[in-house]
Amino acid sequence: MKFLKCFSALLFTAFFSYAQLPKTEIWVFDLKQDATGYKLSKPILVKEGDGYNNQPYFTQDGNSMYFVSNGKNGGRTDIYEYDFTKEKRNTKRLTYTRNESEYSPMRTPNDARISCVRVAKDTQVQNLCTYNLKGNKPKILYPNIKTFGYYCWKNQVELLAFHVPEPFLLRRHNRPYKKHDTLASQIGRCLQNQRGKILYVDKSDSADWKIKILNNKRLANREYGGLLDDEILTSTLKGAEDFALIRGKDLVMAKDGFIFMKQNVFNQKQEHWSPMADLNRYKLYDVYRIVVSRSGNRLALVARVTEAE
Repeated sequence: MKFLKCFSALLFTAFFSYAQLPKTEIWVFDLKQDATGYKLSKPILVKEGDGYNNQPYFTQDGNSMYFVSNGKNGGRTDIYEYDFTKEKRNTKRLTYTRNESEYSPMRTPNDARISCVRVAKDTQVQNLCTYNLKGNKPKILYPNIKTFGYYCWKNQVELLAFHVPEPFLLRRHNRPYKKHDTLASQIGRCLQNQRGKILYVDKSDSADWKIKILNNKRLANREYGGLLDDEILTSTLKGAEDFALIRGKDLVMAKDGFIFMKQNVFNQKQEHWSPMADLNRYKLYDVYRIVVSRSGNRLALVARVTEAE
C-alpha cells in the first residue's frame, strides 16, 4: 500500500503516572471543500468516560476510527474502535489487557493487524506490539527494544520511530536487514508517511521548529557518499508540533481554538499559515492533535478539558 497515513502516539514514561493522564476528548467533523475553502460540519464527540480520550486514527477505508481511552473508571488505557457506519452502539472496546496500557493504535500496512505502543505498568518498558483486529493475540515486534514512544510505518517490514528518553531520537527499524539506525535527534512526536515521504518535526532550534522530509537515500541499504540532508518543508506554528495533510497536499495544524493551513505545501513552501476554521464556535479553545481521513472527508481533533468545563 503506497499511501500510509501515520499517526503520533503518546509518550509514556515512568514520569507519567496513570493518575496524571490529562482529561481530553476527541471531536470528529465532516470536512468538505467548496470554492471558498474547507468547511467543518456535523461535529461528533467521541469519548469513553470523562478522562483520557486521545490518539485518533482513521482506518484506510474511513469507516472506523481507533482511539485510546482510560475508560469510565480511569487507570490504564485500552484501544477502542468507533464505527461511523452504525447509528447506535458505535463504540467498541478492543483490548482488555490487565497490566499494560496501549497507545497509538493504527493498522499495519497490510491492514491485517492493529499496531500500538504497549506500556507495562509501573515500568519504563515501552514495546511496539500488534494485535489481531479483534484486539487479541498480541505480538511484540522488537522484544529487546523498550523505548518506543511514537512510530510511523514506512512499509510492512520497515518503520520510523521516536525513542525516549531525551534527546528523543528518530530511528529506523528494518526487520529483514535487522537494521536499527539513528537518523536524527531532538525530534517531535508527529511522524507522517505521505505517499512514501516521511515527515517529522525537527526541534533542534527551540525558537523555530521545522517540518522536514526525510531523505529516502538515508533509508537505502547501501552507503552513499557525502552528506545527505533532509529537506525543510516549512516551519511549524510556534509551539505546535502536531500536523496532518488533507489529500496529501494541504498542511493543517491546530492551535488556540483555530485550525491553520498551508495550501499545496509541497509546491508552495513559502506560503504563510492562514486560518482555516474557527473552533471557538464549538467551544473548543485548547486543541492540539489533528488527524485527517485518507479521503479527506473527516477531520478529528483532540481537545484538552479544563476543570472549569
